[in-house]
Amino acid sequence: MNTAFVRELTPAYYFLPDVTVGNWPLSRHDDIWGGYVVKRLMDLRGDLLSYGGPVVGHTKQTRLERVVVLEQWMHLLSVPFYDLVETALTEVTPGEYAPMFAHLVEELHRALAVSTLPTHYRAVFTELGSWMSRWAEAVQ
Repeated sequence: MNTAFVRELTPAYYFLPDVTVGNWPLSRHDDIWGGYVVKRLMDLRGDLLSYGGPVVGHTKQTRLERVVVLEQWMHLLSVPFYDLVETALTEVTPGEYAPMFAHLVEELHRALAVSTLPTHYRAVFTELGSWMSRWAEAVQ
């Protein structure tokens, strides 16, 4: 979450919203999964990433029990999410970030349409894909 980037990267850097899997919240994935997507698009273009120390210091530690609850589904869904992104990326060509992100989202939807993942996984990824579609439309 402690990030800074050039303006042209903005269309590809979407913080995914919290969603619910059954009655269990999927949270704390927003910057991690969004960062994964933007980094993979950067890789496709051949752009570089640099990092340093945090700009913002967090002075309050979240209770471990709360973190475990909020991250439970994130950990279970991470690898399938990354796999879907990797599948979608095979169809995306380098270019400006807004069209690349939009194309990635289209390909995510296509990959989900033929996915054999568990129903509740597909439901979550479909909802997140809808949010990503809205973002892609907003930044075009």
